Amino acid sequence: MAQEADSKGEVEEARKYYSRCLVLRQRMVDLFMDTLKEVEVEFVVAPYEADAQMAYMVKEGIAEFAISEDSDLIAYGCPKLLMKLDWNGKAQLWSAEAFKVMKINPEEDKSLKSLKQLQDLSREDFSYACVMAGCEYLPNIERVGLKMTLKHFEKHKSFAGVMKFLRENKATKDRVPEGYEEKAR
Repeated sequence: MAQEADSKGEVEEARKYYSRCLVLRQRMVDLFMDTLKEVEVEFVVAPYEADAQMAYMVKEGIAEFAISEDSDLIAYGCPKLLMKLDWNGKAQLWSAEAFKVMKINPEEDKSLKSLKQLQDLSREDFSYACVMAGCEYLPNIERVGLKMTLKHFEKHKSFAGVMKFLRENKATKDRVPEGYEEKAR
């Protein structure tokens, strides 16, 4: 499919398929690390999933920003993140500082209500809202996505309040997985 798109001159489509074909081998990683050492670029190899380590390094000032394919680092509290880097070197910048002071008026545009709700959450509840909206580290609460999570935070004000409501509510109490609160923490 990559070659077919390439032959038609569909460069972006071809790149998309070519990138899916790439197999990163350890030899390639080793070569890249050797090159970084040679040009004196410091780097760290994460022993496990790197998201938490990258967010920590930026929060502690060890790194100025992180680069990631997706926005998962935001949930870890990463204050500055470049994401969705494309082949032309363009990326989206996330800045927690800029997000907190951004003027968001849901009265002008109803689609901004969720952004405003996220903006108003404490750092801790922001992370809990991200986890509750969907997370690969624990089972999701059935029929509770970001919109429903934010609705509950608006009404119950904290993770503890939201969980108390979900556990006591007739319609939702059977949907909350065993030990969810502890696993979320």
